[in-house]
Amino acid sequence: MHDPAAGGEPRVQWLHQPATWRAEVLGLALACAIPVTCVDAYLLDRKLGIISGGYLAEFQFSGLRLALFLAISLLTDIAVVAPILAVVLWLARLLWMHALARAFLAVSVALTVVAAADVAVYELQRYLGDLVNVNILVNLLGGDIREILHFSASPALHWLGFISFGGLAVVGLSVVLDNRFPSRMRQDPGARKTTFAALVLTLTAAVVVGAVGRLNDPGVDRALAYKPAGRVVGSFTEWLTDVDRDGYGLLSTPADTAPFNSAIHPYAVEIAGNGVDENGIGGDLPSGPPYRDTSYPTVSFVRHPDVVFVILETFRADALGAIVGGRSVTPTLDRLRHDGVEARRAFSHNGFTIQSRYHAFTGHLLGPGNPGSLIDDFNANGYQTAFFSAQDESFGENFDVGFGRAAVRYDARVDRDKRFTQFATPASLTVSWKVLEGRVNAFLDERDPDRPLFLHINIQDGHFPYTNPDIVPIVDDVRMQRDELLPERADDLKQMYLNTLANVDGALGRMLARVQRTTGRRPGVVVIADHGESLFDQGFLGHGYAANDAQTRIPFIVDGLPARVPAVAGQVDVRGVLRQAMTGPDAEPVVDSSDERAVFQYIGTLGRPKEIAVVEGDHRSRLTLLGQRSVALSPAETTLVHFWERVSGRLSAAP
Repeated sequence: MHDPAAGGEPRVQWLHQPATWRAEVLGLALACAIPVTCVDAYLLDRKLGIISGGYLAEFQFSGLRLALFLAISLLTDIAVVAPILAVVLWLARLLWMHALARAFLAVSVALTVVAAADVAVYELQRYLGDLVNVNILVNLLGGDIREILHFSASPALHWLGFISFGGLAVVGLSVVLDNRFPSRMRQDPGARKTTFAALVLTLTAAVVVGAVGRLNDPGVDRALAYKPAGRVVGSFTEWLTDVDRDGYGLLSTPADTAPFNSAIHPYAVEIAGNGVDENGIGGDLPSGPPYRDTSYPTVSFVRHPDVVFVILETFRADALGAIVGGRSVTPTLDRLRHDGVEARRAFSHNGFTIQSRYHAFTGHLLGPGNPGSLIDDFNANGYQTAFFSAQDESFGENFDVGFGRAAVRYDARVDRDKRFTQFATPASLTVSWKVLEGRVNAFLDERDPDRPLFLHINIQDGHFPYTNPDIVPIVDDVRMQRDELLPERADDLKQMYLNTLANVDGALGRMLARVQRTTGRRPGVVVIADHGESLFDQGFLGHGYAANDAQTRIPFIVDGLPARVPAVAGQVDVRGVLRQAMTGPDAEPVVDSSDERAVFQYIGTLGRPKEIAVVEGDHRSRLTLLGQRSVALSPAETTLVHFWERVSGRLSAAP
């Protein structure tokens, strides 16, 4: 371009003033970091509700707390953007570019890099939430390269034109600025060394201040973990402080109690009876037999009634029997409860759909894998097995529920064009009760009615955003858009949710009537849910964040079968209850009040849960494992920890 000694009469004097490299780097870094921090705050609010609240908003910032988060975020952005600017400025000097052109080019490149990272992270999280990593993405999409490319690239394709046009514009404007505003950069002695020192000092400040903020505020920690620059600085902090290289550094939550011993860390597998507390909670695991799931060998049924097994998506137990505007929300389920039996208290073991369905179909806590399922039990006894699901069954297929072994299979992929969800990827694809009911009815009208039937129905409408175009007013006509789902409208939200459940209940009633009409026989029916839902209970909207009644208490109803239902039940009891009803003596269905078994619950994964809990009778013990752990445990909490350690130990030992 131009020789730095080139002269010329300046047109705008301040544009031609010489600048030091160090001042230019840090000044431009601050200018870039301010808009980056503002944009990230907006995106984080859209995703996590850190300012306005909303669905899955666990933390909310305001006042001084918000100001502190923004300050840490700004420092983090400066630490990440400054090295990018320094590299571009250095390369621009090799091209003899003048100061203003160099600055423009450096800022453009730095902002493009950060914007691309924001787009990639935010767009993927719109699909997957917290599951953004390559392994999950590949497993989620079944290794299909076409779907992977569509899934990962297509959300950002609409940005490609802007990026391409912007790149050309940057190059063009850089040339114009270089020609119209020649100026020099003053090269101080030792400029490179002092600039490097300034970059190191900035990164050090970001690491120290960020670590202090994240360690003292779990909300700040979660928000910075989503922010691209926060991930970069956080990863560097973790690597730098993970002395024993066990994967746990300074920012790990919970903290590593033995930073110099790689065998001891917060989720290490406990070795029973060795005198060492490997995971730092509950003391050493006492010697004892390892945990084993119930075995379900092949059995011969002594009776062969038609059986309909129903899983209702996001269905709170307290919706049963609810009345809105003088009308019953659940007349079908209320009839089944009246004619049959229900567990006095029933719970999901986990706050997420994939694990919950696995527990119910297999009777196992441990997973993933294929320990057999209800589909196999009924296949082995001459039933026509039919699996009708309103979701995409390829999502979470490593938690095998037997979908692929059912004689008749339907899921939302068949009616992809009729979905009510925005996206057609496995984690999102869902069809309404209306589409599902039509498919079930068509199957029932065509099948041989003389063969015994095992029919699974999975209805999805109760999930967020709690309504869709096929939901009609039954008990209420309120309809809210996603941006209206706010704490101050919690009452309207619950009315809309209950109206959706009334639609679900009505569809279920019609499908059960169709089964009886086409077979000429009254079917046995089992109804549960995958989990409940917090509708701003305790200030939270969603599920999978706490083992409380709102998010984990569910229906457990059995009608038309000689079943013995535990008074307190979990989803793993479904398989055993059904097998007993098909092989035991012919008797009236009953709730076994003497069988108040303990129901184990975990939030997250069994190997690394955020929280564990156990329900015994009317009491629940809960213990947080992710975050600040309790030092002194009660005997009940210690027993709970040791049970989880035996379960997770078996999980890690599985082939």
